[in-house]
Formats: sequence, structure tokens, C-alpha cells
Amino acid sequence: HRAPRVRSPATLLKELRDCGLNLMPEDGDAKYLDGYTPKHLETQARAYSDLSEIAGFYDIASSQHNKSLPKERALVRVRENPLYEEFDPLDPDCDVDYQAIMFFPDKACFVQSMEQQSPCREALKLGHLTHASLYLCYDKVPTPGPNHVEQLQRLEVTCTSARFVEAVRQTMQLMRLLCFV
Repeated sequence: HRAPRVRSPATLLKELRDCGLNLMPEDGDAKYLDGYTPKHLETQARAYSDLSEIAGFYDIASSQHNKSLPKERALVRVRENPLYEEFDPLDPDCDVDYQAIMFFPDKACFVQSMEQQSPCREALKLGHLTHASLYLCYDKVPTPGPNHVEQLQRLEVTCTSARFVEAVRQTMQLMRLLCFV
């Protein structure tokens, strides 16, 4: 009986690539995919940093609207999932369960976009503002829910969650999830 080896995200993805499964696209790969344009590196960095902090408690799904947005903006959809249930993010009946988040190189905000509605509605969600981080978007909601304090505590990066958050951030960055999904 051998104990499993713990690998960093980069090591695991490189080993998979060496075996023929490349999950680390590069900008040049976009020319072979219809409608895909790599997002700005600063926008990606902002999004991956913020999303890694909520990944333990939220489902994160890309948006079809990313193809129509300029490369300085990226859109994702999130839904709280404290019971870790499996949901289909493409199910039209679940569209209202997801909150759209727009990322810019230096800020994030909740927007009105719905996956099943075109064109993308980039307007801020009513009463919301842009913030320097996704955590601040959650912290400064205009009408906090009854479990607002508990929600913010779950989203805080602590000594015990820092390794997980960093591993998720590295994985998202290496896989370029906002560019090629």
C-alpha cells in the first residue's frame, strides 16, 4: 500500500499533458476555436484570485456571453452550494439560481445578466456598485440577508483555507477557464 502523492496543480496538469491530455491552453490555441478570444491577463488574474476565495462554497460556471464581451471583461455565474449538491449550470430552469459577476482588470461587480437571455445585460444589479474585490461585493450588498455575517466569515481567507484557495487559483490560472470555456 502506497500513500498517494500530493501534487501541486502545475505538476498534476504538466503530468497530464505529458500523458497526452493538455488542459493548459495558450493564447495561440484560440485561433482554432470559433469565437474565442483570450481575456486580458489582468482581468483573468482578478477573476481567478476572487473566485478561488469562494470556490469552496459556490458553484462557478462560465457564461456563453464571454464570447461577445471585450477581452477586458469576463463574466461568470455563481450559486451558493453549501450542501455540495450537483447541479447542471446549463439547465434553463436553474438560470435564476445563478448570480452573474462581471470582472474587469481592477474590479468586480454583480450584474443583471442571465444565461438564457441575449444580449448580455451588463448593467449593475440594482443598488450595487463595483468594488476592488469580489469579497467587497458580498460585504457591501445593499440589503444583506439574514445569514450575511456567516456568509462573509465563510468567504474570508484564513490560515486553514489559504492553501486550498491558492491551489484553486493556480488551477484556474493554468487552465485559463475564462478564456476557453
